[in-house]
Amino acid sequence: MVVERVVQWLKERTNIDHVPFIKVPYTYFNLDLWLGAIVAASFFWLALTGLLLILYYRPEAPLESTKQTLFERPFGGVLLTSHLYAAHFMLIATIIHAFRNLFKGIYKRPRELVWILGVITGFMALQTAFFGYSLVGDRIAKEAINIGSTLTIRSLGEQLGIYLVSAVFSLNPDETYYRVFAMHVIFATILFLLFVTHFGLFEQHGPAPREEETNWSIEPEKIDQKRKDLAPWFPVNFVFVLSVTFTVWGLILLVDSLAMRFADLLPPLFKPYPVEAEDFTPMPPWFFLFAYRIFQFTFLTLPSPTVPQLLQFIVAMVLPPLILIGLPFIDRGKSRHPLDRPLPVILGALMFIYFWQLTIWALIEPGIPIRLLQALVVLLPPALVVFIGYRILRRIRLGHHVTPKEILAGGIIAAGGTVLIIASAALAGITGLTEEIIVGLLGFGMGAAFLGWLAGKMEPDEPPKVVENQDPDAALPGYLLAVAVIELFLALFALVGLVAIAIIDPVAFMIQAAGLLALLFLAAGGLAYSIFRALVAEKLPPADPFTELKPHLLVFIAVILLVTVIL
Repeated sequence: MVVERVVQWLKERTNIDHVPFIKVPYTYFNLDLWLGAIVAASFFWLALTGLLLILYYRPEAPLESTKQTLFERPFGGVLLTSHLYAAHFMLIATIIHAFRNLFKGIYKRPRELVWILGVITGFMALQTAFFGYSLVGDRIAKEAINIGSTLTIRSLGEQLGIYLVSAVFSLNPDETYYRVFAMHVIFATILFLLFVTHFGLFEQHGPAPREEETNWSIEPEKIDQKRKDLAPWFPVNFVFVLSVTFTVWGLILLVDSLAMRFADLLPPLFKPYPVEAEDFTPMPPWFFLFAYRIFQFTFLTLPSPTVPQLLQFIVAMVLPPLILIGLPFIDRGKSRHPLDRPLPVILGALMFIYFWQLTIWALIEPGIPIRLLQALVVLLPPALVVFIGYRILRRIRLGHHVTPKEILAGGIIAAGGTVLIIASAALAGITGLTEEIIVGLLGFGMGAAFLGWLAGKMEPDEPPKVVENQDPDAALPGYLLAVAVIELFLALFALVGLVAIAIIDPVAFMIQAAGLLALLFLAAGGLAYSIFRALVAEKLPPADPFTELKPHLLVFIAVILLVTVIL
């Protein structure tokens, strides 16, 4: 009753019912359909902390100003390190969000422009993050700038390459970080405009209807806004997004506090503090390690003194966005089922697997030239398992009879091809293939996991249903109310702790401050989810206790970590 009164008061004062946002059914509120909200929440934390960090940053002394922000400014360490880990969160969530939409065919009519703009926004996020990482001025930043400058010149030639390097980084070392800072701000502004436009286009169509409701057809193209099971945008959508946002912010700060506590155990690319070790192997930030590995493919090097690495540049930096942007024009079919779209799905699966393979490979075995057979040891196993497995599953989808012998033969071919390429590399005199074999088998496993997901999509699931005519006076279970009360007290405890730290020493206790902020936001996210459940209880009655308590588990995990590790 209290929630209803507050909602009614807000509706009357704001007229928010007339906001033209797309409404979605009550059964659509799950993270699979709201991955974009995780990206958005991470981005908004980046924007908030980035604006505050501008007050402290001095391009003429990047490393010194970074250290001052970390170790001398009140709560500066929390701002800077959480800004870093928010970038990690956003990039990982963006990659997962993009490929989830690819595999589910969300790029199809009428969402082609939404998809294309999303791809451009994602690649713009990579460039923005690169300049952000370079702003620190530590060893990683310097090496990233050196590597980026060198590869640009070797890929585009001295004339064009040096022009771009001088425009982006400046050829005068005294001006380098002024340029990097300007580029970061400019790219972040463009990223914000792209994000807003992407969201605006998305709201013109809304999320695609669930595959269980359409049997993977692209028709109907939109959710019928006359359906009887639609939830009002305010307060249901609003409160759910608020819950996701607070939870994401809490997770960012929880990881941040743990990273600061165990900074010495982390590899250089993931440390929260500047890296100045002399024995650090030169490499770019982790999200460009895939491209850095491709630039080390010696078999792609051209016999040209001016542009020897042009082909690597095209493979690493040009082809991926072009392929993704071209998918809506290549795949014009009526079905969104992944087994009805061989080319986009196989390309997408291999791009996703290769990204992580090349990233891990470059991380565990950096700075070495790669021959063709070495690359095949890594890249061929996932290709074999995906191609062969997809063919078998597609035949089943089309109604062909597939015998156990055919499935066994496919597995033998995939495993045999993997063993054969490893043996060929060994016979060719390539030694020390341990890392390549490990990463190749990892790709094989990722390909098998992807096929398992495809196999699960062979038959459509029953669409979840809204229960009609629920008792409007039905209350949520008492344990959910108890959890909400506990979360309220945890949020108050975190708030009091933060006030105490602000009074005592907001610099010396930045790990504790990050932990308490994590607890505050996670508790706020849990409370917002409790309000969401109260709002939809009439349509979606409570499930079993474990299912209902899952969204609240992070709060209590955070408490355990804070008590045993941080505080």
